[in-house]
Amino acid sequence: MSTHVWYASYGSNLSRQRFLAYIKGGKASGPRFPQKGCTDPSPPLAERRILLLHRLYFAAASPQWEDGGVAFVRKDRDEVGKTLGRMYLITRDQFREVALQENGHDKYSVDQVVDWKTLEREGSVRFGDRLYGTLLHLGSEGGQPIVTFTAGWDDDHAPLNRPSPGYLKAIARGLRECYPLSNEGAVEYLLSAPGVAGAMTEDELLAVIGNGID
Repeated sequence: MSTHVWYASYGSNLSRQRFLAYIKGGKASGPRFPQKGCTDPSPPLAERRILLLHRLYFAAASPQWEDGGVAFVRKDRDEVGKTLGRMYLITRDQFREVALQENGHDKYSVDQVVDWKTLEREGSVRFGDRLYGTLLHLGSEGGQPIVTFTAGWDDDHAPLNRPSPGYLKAIARGLRECYPLSNEGAVEYLLSAPGVAGAMTEDELLAVIGNGID
């Protein structure tokens, strides 16, 4: 069994600065609270772009992000609704600890978070009852599994919610780090996602991210 995993991000962890707070601990610019970090604070061994064949949407209310909506992807594959992602090659223990931090609970030990064999066989597994408690197996690269996490609810009944300016800036920063997107391109991409679509105009979104990519 491989000792590493590609963690595929699509929300604020598109920003390398934000993601490294989960690895090294501390507070990135934007979120309200610091992260605990991982037992092993080593940086990712590699990074890659990834196109997730799962539709992006924004839902729930995160205290970390001013009670705005946060990013999720639908559990079912969607050849039309593709999501821009960034994946980091980290150890399996680091992935488990990142998953625990994302879900904000301490009642599980690191070893209990991921049933790797079931995840590979079934394509998804559920742990706990928090927002990002559903793990999705997206394939593999270089012999290492590609995994992300999302919500466990029925996607058609997700509590859609407009994201906060700080959250949108973090995503835009990550998109610009990974992809040759202009501000207008990032706006077009984000406006296609439920939770932003219909909740913000193009001008409103451009005003948020146009001056907020730092």
